[in-house]
Amino acid sequence: MVSRAQDHAASLTPPSLASAQTLRDHDQTWHAFVEVLDPPFAPHQDGVLAGLTLAAKDMFVFQDRQPRCGLEQAPALGLCGTAAVLDVLCAAGASLVGFTTLTALAYEPSGLNGDGSRPVNPWGPHLITGGSSSGSAVAVAAGLVDCAIGSDTAGSLRIPAQACGVASYKPSYGVVPVAGAMALAPSLDCIGFLARDVAVLQKLAGLFVSAHDAPTLSLAFVDDLGAQTAEAVCVQMQLLQEKLQHHHQVFSHCGLADLMHKADAALFTVLEGEAAQSFASLLQAQSLPPSLAKRLDKGTRWSAQDLQQAREAAVTLHAQWQALVPQDTCVILPAMPCRTPDIDHCTPGHADFSARALYALSAFTRLGSLLGLPVVTIPVGLDETGAPLAIQIMGHRGQDRTVLATALRLQELCAFEQERRGM
Repeated sequence: MVSRAQDHAASLTPPSLASAQTLRDHDQTWHAFVEVLDPPFAPHQDGVLAGLTLAAKDMFVFQDRQPRCGLEQAPALGLCGTAAVLDVLCAAGASLVGFTTLTALAYEPSGLNGDGSRPVNPWGPHLITGGSSSGSAVAVAAGLVDCAIGSDTAGSLRIPAQACGVASYKPSYGVVPVAGAMALAPSLDCIGFLARDVAVLQKLAGLFVSAHDAPTLSLAFVDDLGAQTAEAVCVQMQLLQEKLQHHHQVFSHCGLADLMHKADAALFTVLEGEAAQSFASLLQAQSLPPSLAKRLDKGTRWSAQDLQQAREAAVTLHAQWQALVPQDTCVILPAMPCRTPDIDHCTPGHADFSARALYALSAFTRLGSLLGLPVVTIPVGLDETGAPLAIQIMGHRGQDRTVLATALRLQELCAFEQERRGM
């Protein structure tokens, strides 16, 4: 039976900018925010983003406010100056209403906060929200804001996008400035955005990306991931291909399983090694929760030579990607190999906890992060329980506008099909 929680979320509209208390009242249901600005920061009333309400993952400096980064107190990370991404968006007319929760130091994929709490998924309180950009995704899905800023190092935008039934945009590496943001793994970190409509993501992206992309003439479905993909996900991918055939869209197939397998070792080396370096002072001060400290400490095993070899492997794998995927093609694959898990399956210490389920959340997102590719994630349907399923649309570096335009066309197609079938 399809849950009706999504109907409630879809019916909400962002609260009035005149009332921070309205936003706080709404958020008592969802627990998406760690702080609401009173009044919102809205220095410009015009610009391409005028009228849009914006939330930011609590990992960005804002004026003299230091981010807590998912911890009880703001860590001493040497950050200074309002984050560049906030400057750009607010200068374009967006109204910053507050800061959203995230997993501690953005280093957990299911949405579990450092204190053991979680924000509430509007599609069902039993479902994970995904992480680490959990609060940002919930704020958008629940209609608390029009759009939100998050980060993505190995899937931290795309996993919450599926779990919460919203769209996300992970730019090509380096497109959105990271100045004033907490660093996790600098070779992988990307600042990106969440919204319920790809058209909003296009407005946000347009402030940062080049306008000179080549048009996409073809779509390629990844067809060799079935062995690790849940039946509900495979069914949804087949339905999408049927929709494209019905509307005379050009598409082909390609294989990425081998490339994804090779990418995992390099990604985890870079992620773990750079994360240990980024938070070395916090580890030395023994100021982190024990479970988080244990995970970060794993990265100290990687030497400088190990990290260099992993980065060189990423260059080689990117060349293989370029040889495999034509320049005029966007690749389509599931956001996750599984339906969005229940909270119990992703909570260490619970009887139903599965480390494999936690690991699987980023199985299909890691490649795009290692190669620095632009990726847009959009919801395309529901699983058998009524929770959203999503796809990733990936392109070549620098083709961000093309990927966004392709995602918008697919969003419109899926919305049309859902309306026709009474979904």
